[in-house]
Amino acid sequence: TRAGVRFRFVFRQSDGTMSTRRGFTSRRAAAAARRRVVESIERGEVKVARETFGVFWRRLLEERRPYLTVGSYADFATHGRKRLLPTFEDVPLGAIDEDRVRAWFAALAQRVEEGVLAAKTANNAWTCLSVALNEAARRGLIPRNPCSGVPALPVDRQELDFLRLDEIDVYLDACMPQYRLLAHFLIGTGARVSEAIAIKYRHLPLDEGVVRIFW
Repeated sequence: TRAGVRFRFVFRQSDGTMSTRRGFTSRRAAAAARRRVVESIERGEVKVARETFGVFWRRLLEERRPYLTVGSYADFATHGRKRLLPTFEDVPLGAIDEDRVRAWFAALAQRVEEGVLAAKTANNAWTCLSVALNEAARRGLIPRNPCSGVPALPVDRQELDFLRLDEIDVYLDACMPQYRLLAHFLIGTGARVSEAIAIKYRHLPLDEGVVRIFW
């Protein structure tokens, strides 16, 4: 492959059909992975997964909706729509191997090099894919998470810059009228935008003069 020599193995699935796994960097790694898969199949832990990634992703997203903040759910949904589904939507779960993930992530890395995408955005998309495939592995739909062999991109950690006291009035004056109350709320509480817009009336005990933010 473009990434170098890769190994694969063939095995019989729980329904008797033959399948293969690719993308292993050594013969020993492929042999060890095959042994684990065969043992899992014999124990009944791994089932044949003919479901496509797109179907699984949408079901998983809805299952997780009650446990995510509004902002987190929106992030997952956006990464799925813009960066995961265009590549993996019609691919069966069992066919997503390390080679496919590596090729997909290499394309994102290329966009980072071109300045079209931030490295953090690419890594966040990788995280969303890894979360989904890790859950598929936990449910026995695939033998392992193929993202585990594809490292994330290095990201320069920069210290966050905060508003100074003399910048607050400038910030508020620059806000459009419909956002000015939100701007006051963000400055007064230190909340993130996603946390602020998720606030409900029950989170504002006015007699106590506090705001309760849950994440």
